[in-house]
Amino acid sequence: MTEGAPPVNPEAVPDTVRIEGDFNGDGNLDLAYGVLYRKAMEEEGQDEYVIRFSNPDIKPLVTGFGEIRLINEGDLNNDGSDDLSVYQAPLHGCTYVMSSWSFTKSGWKQVTDPWLVYKGCNYLSDEDLQNRIVVEDGIVYYYQEDPNDEHMTLVKKEMGVK
Repeated sequence: MTEGAPPVNPEAVPDTVRIEGDFNGDGNLDLAYGVLYRKAMEEEGQDEYVIRFSNPDIKPLVTGFGEIRLINEGDLNNDGSDDLSVYQAPLHGCTYVMSSWSFTKSGWKQVTDPWLVYKGCNYLSDEDLQNRIVVEDGIVYYYQEDPNDEHMTLVKKEMGVK
């Protein structure tokens, strides 16, 4: 489901905190859920989130502080399993962080360096987030706003995959 605007009720959880994919490469679809792990202790603090999976063999992924949304990126690092990206809210401001992860036998491994999404306090739909990473001719690229451009034009950049 693609949402065109943020949920009206802030307590509503968008579908993007639940995605499916073959995250361990066993040929079966798994569900990934973004779960509130720890509520902020202070009014201006941030909640902490973790990603849990329907398959108990897939270890949880601790994402840290800030509300999250999840994106199934397909197989970015050619290891035979789907990778996921986490779009994470900042404490203050309108610049979000995205990072991409792959599940290995030893646990979750970050397969890209985190990058910033300068969204100008505008809502990004699921479709917009899904289109932030593309694979063309075996090369992974990401789109990032140019913070020096008043129109925040998206610039395509090659992404190193670990």
